[in-house]
Amino acid sequence: MKLNWGKSIVLFFIVFITLCICFIIFSLQQNNDLVSGDYYQQGADYTKQMQLKQRSQIYADSIKVFGGTDGCKIVLKPSITSVANNLKVSFYRSDDKKRDFARTIGQPVDTLLFPPSDFVKGHYSVSISWVVQNNQFGIEKDLTIK
Repeated sequence: MKLNWGKSIVLFFIVFITLCICFIIFSLQQNNDLVSGDYYQQGADYTKQMQLKQRSQIYADSIKVFGGTDGCKIVLKPSITSVANNLKVSFYRSDDKKRDFARTIGQPVDTLLFPPSDFVKGHYSVSISWVVQNNQFGIEKDLTIK
């Protein structure tokens, strides 16, 4: 069979359209949970978040987060445990929102342990928030589970 220029153009378009359809099907099957569910509300409250971050800056060195094969360990200095009420620890995994979780601790202790069964290997963003005299404070730290 001899291929002339007309058949070559038709063959090119068929291959091109087939590849486009395959790419569209592939891209629709991918997970795209890279933003939070209340993304627009968080954007509207951006000023409050910046004030919270500025108010919490004095506590940045008072929290240490350690991760490894044995889970997660969070060490709090007495400057937080003595004044904090309703400590909330949230773990955010940017590539899989099914792995996000949060724990509320009524009266904080100096060391918080989270078992390895709560985590999978990878990167987490740890958000620790608490209330002192009706003022909310919050610190974010990075955590890598190996």
